[in-house]
Amino acid sequence: MTRMFDPAVATLCSALIAAGVSFISMLFNFFTNSKSEKIRLDLDENNMIIRHFSAVTNEQITREFNDIKKQELERADRWQFATVLLKRHDGLREAIAELLTILDQNYDCDKPVKDEILERFRLQKNMISLYFPPRGPFAEELNIQMAHIEVSLSTGKKLSDNFSSHFGAAFHMNCWSLLNAEFDRIMKLIEPETNIQLDLPKPYKATYKHGRR
Repeated sequence: MTRMFDPAVATLCSALIAAGVSFISMLFNFFTNSKSEKIRLDLDENNMIIRHFSAVTNEQITREFNDIKKQELERADRWQFATVLLKRHDGLREAIAELLTILDQNYDCDKPVKDEILERFRLQKNMISLYFPPRGPFAEELNIQMAHIEVSLSTGKKLSDNFSSHFGAAFHMNCWSLLNAEFDRIMKLIEPETNIQLDLPKPYKATYKHGRR
């Protein structure tokens, strides 16, 4: 009769059980380690993404901050330039006002004006001429009109003898156009990326009675 509890069989069973437990433990450790490694790799990848995103974000913030500082500096420069142009505009307005006053008071004078009046007119004329570029139809027309006024004041020959009656009106309108153009340029200074070049309009022309120029 075979013994129920043979020590050799018990030992073999224990060995098999131990081997099975060891194998299962090994498999568990393998899967656990694999999962841990996968989690570690995922964390490393996420950290890389976070670091990259943080670097990109910081770079973008720095770039935007620098853009803001640049805009602030440009705006400050524009305001400083606008202040200069406002003073220039005041000087231009005063020169035009005095020149027009001299013209209005002596428009139909039939004799030469006093030397001090003529010199004052020439001073204002020269000041106005320096406020805008010498080239272009507007500058040419306005300078020609001022030259005709100077000749009339110095010789006593009436402007109405050579020009149509609207000479004075045309000259007034050109003076106001120059003032408005200069003021519009100042207003553009507060608008970023705006061309602040002086844009002069088409001039008002004074015509001769007999078609001469």
